[in-house]
Amino acid sequence: MNKGNFDAKMIITDEMRSDLLRWSDNLASQISPVIKANADIILTSDASMQGWGGTCEGEQFGGRWDALESLEHINYLELLGAFFVLKACADKINGKNVSILMDNTTTIAYVNHMGGKIPQLNSLARKIWEWCLPRNIWISAFHLPGKDNVEADFESRHFNDRCEWSLHEGVFNRLVQIYGRPDLDLFASRLNAKCSRYVAWQRDPQAEFIDAFSKSWTDLYAYVFPPFSLIGRILQKLKSDGGTALMIVPRWPTQPWFTVFLEMLVEQPLLLPQIDKLLTLQFNSALHPLRKKLFLIAGHISGKPQESLNYRSGLRLSFSVHGKLEHTNNTQCTFENRTLFVSRGKLIVPPINLVVDFLTQLYDDGLGYSAINTARSALSQLGITSTPSHLFFYKFHLFKIGKV
Repeated sequence: MNKGNFDAKMIITDEMRSDLLRWSDNLASQISPVIKANADIILTSDASMQGWGGTCEGEQFGGRWDALESLEHINYLELLGAFFVLKACADKINGKNVSILMDNTTTIAYVNHMGGKIPQLNSLARKIWEWCLPRNIWISAFHLPGKDNVEADFESRHFNDRCEWSLHEGVFNRLVQIYGRPDLDLFASRLNAKCSRYVAWQRDPQAEFIDAFSKSWTDLYAYVFPPFSLIGRILQKLKSDGGTALMIVPRWPTQPWFTVFLEMLVEQPLLLPQIDKLLTLQFNSALHPLRKKLFLIAGHISGKPQESLNYRSGLRLSFSVHGKLEHTNNTQCTFENRTLFVSRGKLIVPPINLVVDFLTQLYDDGLGYSAINTARSALSQLGITSTPSHLFFYKFHLFKIGKV
Protein backbone atom coordinates (compact mmCIF):
# COMPACT_ATOMS: atom_id res chain seq x y z
CA MET A 1 0.00 0.00 0.00
CA ASN A 2 2.84 2.40 0.92
CA LYS A 3 5.34 0.86 -1.52
CA GLY A 4 7.90 -0.17 1.08
CA ASN A 5 7.83 3.11 3.03
CA PHE A 6 7.61 1.86 6.59
CA ASP A 7 7.54 5.41 7.99
CA ALA A 8 4.32 6.27 6.14
CA LYS A 9 1.09 6.55 8.09
CA MET A 10 -1.87 4.31 7.42
CA ILE A 11 -5.49 4.44 8.48
CA ILE A 12 -6.54 1.74 10.95
CA THR A 13 -10.18 0.81 10.46
CA ASP A 14 -12.40 -0.45 13.28
CA GLU A 15 -12.30 -3.93 11.78
CA MET A 16 -8.48 -3.87 11.61
CA ARG A 17 -8.33 -2.60 15.20
CA SER A 18 -10.57 -5.46 16.33
CA ASP A 19 -8.35 -8.03 14.58
CA LEU A 20 -5.17 -6.55 16.05
CA LEU A 21 -6.64 -6.64 19.55
CA ARG A 22 -7.68 -10.22 19.08
CA TRP A 23 -4.17 -11.20 18.05
CA SER A 24 -2.52 -9.28 20.89
CA ASP A 25 -4.89 -10.75 23.48
CA ASN A 26 -4.26 -14.32 22.31
CA LEU A 27 -0.65 -14.15 21.17
CA ALA A 28 0.80 -15.83 24.27
CA SER A 29 -1.53 -18.82 23.94
CA GLN A 30 -0.95 -19.38 20.22
CA ILE A 31 1.64 -22.10 19.83
CA SER A 32 2.35 -23.79 16.50
CA PRO A 33 4.73 -26.72 17.04
CA VAL A 34 6.84 -27.95 14.14
CA ILE A 35 5.46 -31.44 14.67
CA LYS A 36 1.75 -31.41 15.48
CA ALA A 37 0.12 -34.14 17.55
CA ASN A 38 -2.17 -36.59 15.81
CA ALA A 39 -5.79 -35.54 15.70
CA ASP A 40 -8.02 -36.78 18.50
CA ILE A 41 -11.00 -36.79 16.14
CA ILE A 42 -11.52 -36.41 12.39
CA LEU A 43 -14.54 -34.64 10.86
CA THR A 44 -15.53 -34.10 7.25
CA SER A 45 -17.66 -31.30 5.86
CA ASP A 46 -19.07 -30.24 2.51
CA ALA A 47 -21.57 -27.75 1.12
CA SER A 48 -23.74 -27.33 -1.95
CA MET A 49 -26.02 -24.49 -2.95
CA GLN A 50 -28.87 -26.41 -1.25
CA GLY A 51 -27.33 -27.27 2.11
CA TRP A 52 -24.46 -28.49 4.25
CA GLY A 53 -23.30 -31.91 5.40
CA GLY A 54 -20.72 -33.63 7.55
CA THR A 55 -19.58 -36.77 9.30
CA CYS A 56 -18.28 -37.51 12.77
CA GLU A 57 -17.13 -40.96 13.89
CA GLY A 58 -19.47 -42.79 11.56
CA GLU A 59 -22.44 -40.41 11.99
CA GLN A 60 -23.73 -38.57 8.92
CA PHE A 61 -25.82 -35.40 9.23
CA GLY A 62 -26.64 -32.17 7.47
CA GLY A 63 -29.38 -29.73 6.62
CA ARG A 64 -30.66 -27.12 4.24
CA TRP A 65 -29.70 -23.47 4.03
CA ASP A 66 -32.34 -20.90 4.80
CA ALA A 67 -33.58 -18.56 2.06
CA LEU A 68 -30.90 -15.91 2.66
CA GLU A 69 -27.97 -18.29 3.17
CA SER A 70 -28.67 -19.99 -0.15
CA LEU A 71 -27.88 -16.72 -1.94
CA GLU A 72 -24.28 -16.63 -0.67
CA HIS A 73 -21.12 -17.52 -2.63
CA ILE A 74 -20.10 -21.17 -2.47
CA ASN A 75 -16.83 -20.34 -0.66
CA TYR A 76 -18.80 -18.72 2.14
CA LEU A 77 -21.19 -21.67 2.27
CA GLU A 78 -18.29 -24.13 2.46
CA LEU A 79 -16.84 -22.25 5.43
CA LEU A 80 -20.26 -21.91 7.07
CA GLY A 81 -20.84 -25.62 6.54
CA ALA A 82 -17.56 -26.40 8.31
CA PHE A 83 -18.65 -24.18 11.21
CA PHE A 84 -22.00 -25.98 11.42
CA VAL A 85 -20.27 -29.36 11.50
CA LEU A 86 -18.00 -28.23 14.34
CA LYS A 87 -20.92 -26.85 16.37
CA ALA A 88 -23.04 -29.92 15.70
CA CYS A 89 -20.27 -32.10 17.17
CA ALA A 90 -19.51 -29.87 20.17
CA ASP A 91 -20.18 -32.69 22.65
CA LYS A 92 -17.48 -34.83 21.01
CA ILE A 93 -14.75 -32.27 20.25
CA ASN A 94 -14.52 -30.10 23.38
CA GLY A 95 -10.88 -30.02 24.52
CA LYS A 96 -9.78 -32.00 21.47
CA ASN A 97 -7.30 -31.60 18.61
CA VAL A 98 -9.60 -31.78 15.57
CA SER A 99 -8.84 -32.42 11.93
CA ILE A 100 -11.57 -31.34 9.52
CA LEU A 101 -11.41 -32.61 5.94
CA MET A 102 -12.86 -30.51 3.12
CA ASP A 103 -12.67 -30.32 -0.67
CA ASN A 104 -12.57 -26.50 -0.92
CA THR A 105 -9.04 -25.09 -0.80
CA THR A 106 -10.18 -21.52 -0.06
CA THR A 107 -12.04 -22.68 3.03
CA ILE A 108 -9.03 -24.69 4.17
CA ALA A 109 -6.78 -21.61 3.92
CA TYR A 110 -9.17 -19.40 5.91
CA VAL A 111 -9.46 -21.98 8.68
CA ASN A 112 -5.72 -22.64 8.99
CA HIS A 113 -4.72 -18.95 8.70
CA MET A 114 -7.54 -17.84 11.03
CA GLY A 115 -8.78 -15.43 8.38
CA GLY A 116 -7.78 -13.78 5.12
CA LYS A 117 -8.29 -10.82 2.79
CA ILE A 118 -11.98 -11.20 1.89
CA PRO A 119 -13.92 -9.43 4.68
CA GLN A 120 -16.92 -11.74 4.70
CA LEU A 121 -14.80 -14.90 4.88
CA ASN A 122 -12.41 -13.31 7.36
CA SER A 123 -15.32 -12.43 9.66
CA LEU A 124 -16.68 -15.98 9.51
CA ALA A 125 -13.25 -17.55 10.10
CA ARG A 126 -12.88 -15.29 13.12
CA LYS A 127 -16.25 -16.47 14.49
CA ILE A 128 -15.11 -20.08 14.08
CA TRP A 129 -11.94 -19.55 16.10
CA GLU A 130 -13.70 -17.43 18.72
CA TRP A 131 -16.09 -20.34 19.19
CA CYS A 132 -13.29 -22.95 19.33
CA LEU A 133 -10.71 -21.30 21.61
CA PRO A 134 -12.86 -20.95 24.79
CA ARG A 135 -13.69 -24.65 24.42
CA ASN A 136 -10.00 -25.56 24.12
CA ILE A 137 -10.58 -26.89 20.60
CA TRP A 138 -7.72 -26.70 18.11
CA ILE A 139 -8.69 -27.27 14.49
CA SER A 140 -6.60 -28.05 11.44
CA ALA A 141 -8.14 -28.22 7.98
CA PHE A 142 -6.92 -30.65 5.31
CA HIS A 143 -7.87 -31.28 1.72
CA LEU A 144 -10.02 -34.26 0.82
CA PRO A 145 -10.72 -34.68 -2.92
CA GLY A 146 -14.36 -34.26 -3.80
CA LYS A 147 -14.59 -37.78 -5.21
CA ASP A 148 -13.64 -39.11 -1.76
CA ASN A 149 -15.86 -36.78 0.27
CA VAL A 150 -18.89 -38.88 -0.54
CA GLU A 151 -20.81 -39.00 2.75
CA ALA A 152 -20.63 -35.27 3.53
CA ASP A 153 -21.48 -34.41 -0.07
CA PHE A 154 -24.55 -36.69 0.07
CA GLU A 155 -25.81 -35.03 3.26
CA SER A 156 -25.43 -31.58 1.65
CA ARG A 157 -27.80 -32.57 -1.18
CA HIS A 158 -30.35 -34.98 0.33
CA PHE A 159 -32.81 -33.88 3.02
CA ASN A 160 -35.78 -35.20 4.98
CA ASP A 161 -38.17 -32.31 4.39
CA ARG A 162 -41.05 -34.23 6.00
CA CYS A 163 -39.59 -33.23 9.38
CA GLU A 164 -39.28 -29.52 8.53
CA TRP A 165 -42.91 -28.31 8.47
CA SER A 166 -43.30 -25.09 10.45
CA LEU A 167 -46.46 -23.65 12.01
CA HIS A 168 -47.50 -20.18 10.82
CA GLU A 169 -45.69 -17.63 12.99
CA GLY A 170 -48.82 -15.59 13.65
CA VAL A 171 -50.72 -18.69 14.75
CA PHE A 172 -47.89 -19.75 17.06
CA ASN A 173 -47.67 -16.28 18.61
CA ARG A 174 -51.41 -16.31 19.29
CA LEU A 175 -51.07 -19.72 20.97
CA VAL A 176 -48.32 -18.29 23.17
CA GLN A 177 -50.61 -15.45 24.19
CA ILE A 178 -53.29 -17.97 25.17
CA TYR A 179 -51.26 -20.79 26.73
CA GLY A 180 -47.95 -19.13 27.68
CA ARG A 181 -44.48 -19.36 26.13
CA PRO A 182 -42.87 -22.84 26.19
CA ASP A 183 -39.33 -23.31 27.50
CA LEU A 184 -38.14 -25.66 24.77
CA ASP A 185 -39.14 -26.91 21.31
CA LEU A 186 -38.75 -30.69 21.56
CA PHE A 187 -38.99 -31.63 17.87
CA ALA A 188 -37.29 -29.02 15.69
CA SER A 189 -34.31 -27.97 13.61
CA ARG A 190 -32.52 -24.66 13.23
CA LEU A 191 -34.90 -23.76 10.37
CA ASN A 192 -38.27 -24.39 12.03
CA ALA A 193 -37.62 -24.04 15.79
CA LYS A 194 -40.24 -21.91 17.55
CA CYS A 195 -38.20 -21.47 20.75
CA SER A 196 -34.65 -20.20 21.20
CA ARG A 197 -33.91 -23.54 22.89
CA TYR A 198 -34.75 -26.63 20.89
CA VAL A 199 -34.02 -30.32 20.46
CA ALA A 200 -33.26 -31.87 17.06
CA TRP A 201 -33.66 -35.39 15.69
CA GLN A 202 -30.09 -35.42 14.31
CA ARG A 203 -26.89 -33.44 14.89
CA ASP A 204 -27.69 -29.76 14.49
CA PRO A 205 -25.44 -26.70 15.00
CA GLN A 206 -27.77 -24.90 17.40
CA ALA A 207 -29.72 -27.69 19.11
CA GLU A 208 -29.50 -27.99 22.88
CA PHE A 209 -29.26 -31.76 22.52
CA ILE A 210 -30.22 -34.58 20.17
CA ASP A 211 -33.19 -36.96 20.59
CA ALA A 212 -35.93 -35.53 22.80
CA PHE A 213 -36.59 -38.94 24.37
CA SER A 214 -33.04 -39.17 25.73
CA LYS A 215 -33.60 -36.62 28.54
CA SER A 216 -36.16 -36.15 31.31
CA TRP A 217 -39.13 -33.85 30.68
CA THR A 218 -39.88 -33.40 34.39
CA ASP A 219 -41.10 -29.86 35.22
CA LEU A 220 -40.61 -28.86 31.57
CA TYR A 221 -43.13 -26.79 29.60
CA ALA A 222 -42.40 -27.77 26.00
CA TYR A 223 -43.70 -26.92 22.55
CA VAL A 224 -44.43 -30.19 20.76
CA PHE A 225 -45.36 -30.42 17.08
CA PRO A 226 -43.98 -33.88 16.26
CA PRO A 227 -44.18 -36.44 13.48
CA PHE A 228 -47.67 -37.88 13.94
CA SER A 229 -46.31 -41.40 14.31
CA LEU A 230 -44.69 -40.35 17.62
CA ILE A 231 -47.76 -38.84 19.30
CA GLY A 232 -48.61 -41.90 21.40
CA ARG A 233 -45.04 -42.28 22.60
CA ILE A 234 -44.84 -38.56 23.45
CA LEU A 235 -48.00 -38.64 25.55
CA GLN A 236 -46.63 -41.62 27.46
CA LYS A 237 -43.32 -39.80 28.05
CA LEU A 238 -45.13 -36.72 29.36
CA LYS A 239 -47.10 -38.92 31.76
CA SER A 240 -44.09 -40.82 33.03
CA ASP A 241 -41.97 -37.66 33.52
CA GLY A 242 -44.73 -35.32 34.72
CA GLY A 243 -44.04 -32.71 32.06
CA THR A 244 -46.39 -30.21 30.42
CA ALA A 245 -46.64 -29.18 26.79
CA LEU A 246 -48.28 -26.98 24.22
CA MET A 247 -48.94 -29.75 21.73
CA ILE A 248 -50.23 -29.70 18.15
CA VAL A 249 -52.02 -32.85 16.93
CA PRO A 250 -54.30 -33.70 14.00
CA ARG A 251 -58.06 -33.96 14.63
CA TRP A 252 -58.14 -37.76 14.38
CA PRO A 253 -60.65 -38.83 17.08
CA THR A 254 -60.53 -42.51 16.09
CA GLN A 255 -56.81 -42.82 16.88
CA PRO A 256 -55.98 -44.65 20.15
CA TRP A 257 -53.90 -41.69 21.41
CA PHE A 258 -56.75 -39.19 20.98
CA THR A 259 -58.44 -40.34 24.20
CA VAL A 260 -55.20 -39.86 26.10
CA PHE A 261 -54.68 -36.39 24.59
CA LEU A 262 -58.16 -35.27 25.76
CA GLU A 263 -57.61 -36.72 29.23
CA MET A 264 -54.34 -34.77 29.62
CA LEU A 265 -55.82 -31.34 28.74
CA VAL A 266 -55.54 -28.62 31.39
CA GLU A 267 -57.17 -25.84 29.33
CA GLN A 268 -59.69 -25.59 26.50
CA PRO A 269 -58.16 -26.87 23.24
CA LEU A 270 -58.21 -24.77 20.09
CA LEU A 271 -59.03 -25.85 16.55
CA LEU A 272 -56.48 -24.12 14.31
CA PRO A 273 -57.74 -22.24 11.24
CA GLN A 274 -57.28 -24.19 8.02
CA ILE A 275 -55.36 -21.68 5.92
CA ASP A 276 -52.99 -22.50 3.10
CA LYS A 277 -49.97 -21.10 4.95
CA LEU A 278 -50.70 -22.80 8.27
CA LEU A 279 -47.82 -25.23 7.56
CA THR A 280 -44.88 -24.29 5.34
CA LEU A 281 -41.27 -25.21 4.67
CA GLN A 282 -39.05 -22.36 5.84
CA PHE A 283 -36.39 -22.65 3.14
CA ASN A 284 -38.77 -22.24 0.16
CA SER A 285 -42.24 -21.43 1.62
CA ALA A 286 -43.74 -24.61 0.12
CA LEU A 287 -47.29 -25.41 1.32
CA HIS A 288 -48.28 -28.66 3.02
CA PRO A 289 -49.76 -31.13 0.49
CA LEU A 290 -52.62 -32.05 2.87
CA ARG A 291 -53.55 -28.46 3.74
CA LYS A 292 -57.10 -28.90 2.35
CA LYS A 293 -57.81 -32.00 4.43
CA LEU A 294 -55.72 -31.71 7.59
CA PHE A 295 -57.34 -30.15 10.68
CA LEU A 296 -55.03 -29.45 13.63
CA ILE A 297 -55.79 -29.00 17.33
CA ALA A 298 -53.63 -27.12 19.82
CA GLY A 299 -53.85 -28.19 23.44
CA HIS A 300 -52.15 -27.36 26.73
CA ILE A 301 -51.62 -30.79 28.29
CA SER A 302 -49.97 -32.12 31.44
CA GLY A 303 -48.53 -35.42 32.57
CA LYS A 304 -49.61 -34.63 36.14
CA PRO A 305 -53.04 -36.27 36.67
CA GLN A 306 -54.21 -33.74 39.28
CA GLU A 307 -53.81 -30.81 36.88
CA SER A 308 -56.00 -32.53 34.26
CA LEU A 309 -58.52 -33.50 36.94
CA ASN A 310 -58.76 -29.89 38.11
CA TYR A 311 -59.55 -28.79 34.55
CA ARG A 312 -62.21 -31.46 33.95
CA SER A 313 -63.87 -30.68 37.28
CA GLY A 314 -64.98 -27.35 35.87
CA LEU A 315 -66.49 -28.79 32.68
CA ARG A 316 -70.16 -29.53 32.05
CA LEU A 317 -71.37 -33.11 32.03
CA SER A 318 -71.91 -34.79 28.68
CA PHE A 319 -75.44 -35.34 27.46
CA SER A 320 -77.20 -37.33 24.75
CA VAL A 321 -80.42 -37.17 22.77
CA HIS A 322 -83.20 -39.17 24.45
CA GLY A 323 -83.09 -42.78 23.34
CA LYS A 324 -79.50 -42.62 22.03
CA LEU A 325 -76.25 -43.87 23.56
CA GLU A 326 -74.61 -41.46 26.00
CA HIS A 327 -71.18 -40.14 24.97
CA THR A 328 -68.60 -41.05 27.60
CA ASN A 329 -65.14 -40.87 26.08
CA ASN A 330 -63.07 -40.07 22.96
CA THR A 331 -66.15 -38.94 21.05
CA GLN A 332 -66.42 -36.11 18.60
CA CYS A 333 -69.96 -34.76 18.35
CA THR A 334 -70.71 -32.24 15.62
CA PHE A 335 -73.93 -30.41 16.42
CA GLU A 336 -75.73 -27.74 14.45
CA ASN A 337 -73.31 -24.98 15.39
CA ARG A 338 -70.39 -26.45 17.30
CA THR A 339 -67.75 -29.20 17.40
CA LEU A 340 -67.51 -30.89 20.80
CA PHE A 341 -65.36 -33.58 22.37
CA VAL A 342 -66.12 -35.77 25.36
CA SER A 343 -63.56 -36.98 27.91
CA ARG A 344 -64.60 -39.10 30.89
CA GLY A 345 -68.17 -37.91 30.62
CA LYS A 346 -67.26 -34.20 30.41
CA LEU A 347 -67.81 -31.86 27.44
CA ILE A 348 -64.77 -30.16 25.89
CA VAL A 349 -65.82 -27.22 23.73
CA PRO A 350 -63.28 -25.40 21.51
CA PRO A 351 -64.30 -21.74 22.06
CA ILE A 352 -65.50 -19.70 19.08
CA ASN A 353 -64.14 -16.38 20.32
CA LEU A 354 -60.57 -17.69 20.03
CA VAL A 355 -61.23 -18.62 16.39
CA VAL A 356 -62.28 -15.03 15.73
CA ASP A 357 -59.10 -13.86 17.46
CA PHE A 358 -57.11 -16.14 15.16
CA LEU A 359 -58.70 -14.73 12.04
CA THR A 360 -58.01 -11.19 13.29
CA GLN A 361 -54.35 -12.07 13.94
CA LEU A 362 -54.02 -13.58 10.47
CA TYR A 363 -55.42 -10.40 8.94
CA ASP A 364 -52.91 -8.34 10.92
CA ASP A 365 -50.15 -10.59 9.59
CA GLY A 366 -51.04 -9.62 6.03
CA LEU A 367 -53.46 -12.30 4.85
CA GLY A 368 -56.19 -10.90 2.60
CA TYR A 369 -59.92 -11.34 3.00
CA SER A 370 -60.02 -14.17 0.45
CA ALA A 371 -57.48 -16.24 2.41
CA ILE A 372 -59.27 -15.60 5.69
CA ASN A 373 -62.64 -16.45 4.09
CA THR A 374 -61.09 -19.76 3.01
CA ALA A 375 -60.08 -20.39 6.62
CA ARG A 376 -63.59 -19.53 7.80
CA SER A 377 -65.13 -21.89 5.25
CA ALA A 378 -62.85 -24.71 6.40
CA LEU A 379 -63.80 -24.09 10.02
CA SER A 380 -67.48 -24.11 9.12
CA GLN A 381 -67.01 -27.67 7.81
CA LEU A 382 -66.30 -28.59 11.43
CA GLY A 383 -69.52 -26.91 12.56
CA ILE A 384 -67.66 -23.93 14.04
CA THR A 385 -70.07 -21.14 13.22
CA SER A 386 -72.58 -19.87 15.74
CA THR A 387 -74.28 -17.70 13.09
CA PRO A 388 -74.88 -18.02 9.33
CA SER A 389 -71.57 -17.92 7.48
CA HIS A 390 -72.06 -14.48 5.93
CA LEU A 391 -73.00 -12.99 9.30
CA PHE A 392 -69.98 -14.64 10.98
CA PHE A 393 -67.64 -13.06 8.46
CA TYR A 394 -69.44 -9.71 8.72
CA LYS A 395 -69.03 -9.81 12.52
CA PHE A 396 -65.35 -10.59 12.03
CA HIS A 397 -65.01 -7.57 9.77
CA LEU A 398 -66.69 -5.33 12.35
CA PHE A 399 -64.42 -6.83 15.03
CA LYS A 400 -61.39 -6.02 12.89
CA ILE A 401 -62.29 -2.35 12.36
CA GLY A 402 -63.28 -1.84 16.00
CA LYS A 403 -67.07 -1.69 15.61
CA VAL A 404 -67.76 -4.53 18.05
